[in-house]
Amino acid sequence: MSKAEELAARARAAVNKRAALSHGDKVPRSASADVAPNTKSPRSTVDLPPNRDRDLKQWQLEAAQQLGKGRVTRQDVLAGLVGLLLTDANVQARLINYLLAEDER
Repeated sequence: MSKAEELAARARAAVNKRAALSHGDKVPRSASADVAPNTKSPRSTVDLPPNRDRDLKQWQLEAAQQLGKGRVTRQDVLAGLVGLLLTDANVQARLINYLLAEDER
């Protein structure tokens, strides 16, 4: 679907929704089916102190060697950490404790 077709479909959906509301009808759940879902991954940015950044780069080099890869990207590291965090209760507890300790500093 081209950008123009997508915009036209959105406009039709909005007009149909307004028309249904003006007649007191409930908008069917399928009224927004013409609109494409958001498929882009959200972006995240992390600010690190210079020494942490150096340590992370060093860790990435060592991890790449252990894995037999040419490199391990920051994206790989952060996506892996988020995956662990969301699936491992021990990692969750350790992070909570770490954040508590950081707040006390």
